[in-house]
Amino acid sequence: MTTSLLKSCCSTLKGFGTVSILMNFLLYELAVNSDVQDRLAKEIREHHALNGGKLDYDSLKSMPYLDMVISEVIRLWHPSIILDRECNRDYDLGKPNKDADNDFIIKKGTKIMIPIHAIHRDPQYFSDPEKFDPERFSAENKHKMHPSAYIPFGIGPRNCIGLRLGLCEMKAITYQILLNMEILPTETTCIPAKLCPSSLSLKLEGGHTLRFKLRAHT
Repeated sequence: MTTSLLKSCCSTLKGFGTVSILMNFLLYELAVNSDVQDRLAKEIREHHALNGGKLDYDSLKSMPYLDMVISEVIRLWHPSIILDRECNRDYDLGKPNKDADNDFIIKKGTKIMIPIHAIHRDPQYFSDPEKFDPERFSAENKHKMHPSAYIPFGIGPRNCIGLRLGLCEMKAITYQILLNMEILPTETTCIPAKLCPSSLSLKLEGGHTLRFKLRAHT
């Protein structure tokens, strides 16, 4: 196996777990936010008709509301609680507060933990952060966001290698489901959302129970 092929396989395998977790929460949010689901399904049907039923990379990129919905799901339900990095040189952060006498120095080799989950739900950066609101990522609003507050794939040269693959997977799956199915909550759906405290991975208490109804095509 060549190095190039090995890298490609690692990129593919790495994306399966995170995508499956995010899809669980995406379908949940669509089920409990019917207005969002209806608007997204309308966009998908329109693009499906416009492209003659063809689905490719370019058509996935041309659906702005699909991108907004997925971005908000990733913000609210990121499957990783933290990102970890290692400082590769001494770095001076300056004085941590006005009362400090000395600068705060991060030494080379120090392990840095970046709390993605906490940052993505910090009211300092996101108004009403617990609310599922795709409008945060509209063309009018996303420029108001702090550039380092939304970091689902990391930042810089060591960001997630599977970024584009993961997003394409989520968009393609969502496209096919909403084109043909309506997603509905059941009597046992966890509303409001509450995470299972005993699970090592991100999931709702009681699991993700949803109902799928075949859409009537007109």
